[in-house]
Amino acid sequence: MADSVSAALHECQSKVDSGMKSLLNDLDNTVLRKLQKEMYLCSARCCDQSSGDRQGCIQRCQQPAQQTEEYVQKELTDFLDRLQRCTLQCQDEAKDKIRDKMSSADEAKVRKNLEGCLIKCGDKHTAMFPALNKRLTDYVNQLL
Repeated sequence: MADSVSAALHECQSKVDSGMKSLLNDLDNTVLRKLQKEMYLCSARCCDQSSGDRQGCIQRCQQPAQQTEEYVQKELTDFLDRLQRCTLQCQDEAKDKIRDKMSSADEAKVRKNLEGCLIKCGDKHTAMFPALNKRLTDYVNQLL
């Protein structure tokens, strides 16, 4: 039984990892490359200027990419923080159930409940990827 729950927990962790990787790849392929391309083209146009503040022009071209990097980093950090808080809550609940001289059956029950809670955290956060992707994509599209 413990092996099947552990396998389920491992599978859930893999789903979260692959979901994050898929989110980042999708974001890169759909909007981030367009943003980078626009930044480089804009910077190239700055270099074509015969007069004016070339460096200032280039910096203005880079602002949307810098803003996006900061925004994406903030959103991903927030997402991971939420996932971590959820897992910490599961661990706290398990610690609250641990007693001295517990039977092995009771320990197994606490472990099973902990793993079930962790799987729920993973599933809940995996389900958040589409909304996160939309939020990030919408943000970048505003800048394009």
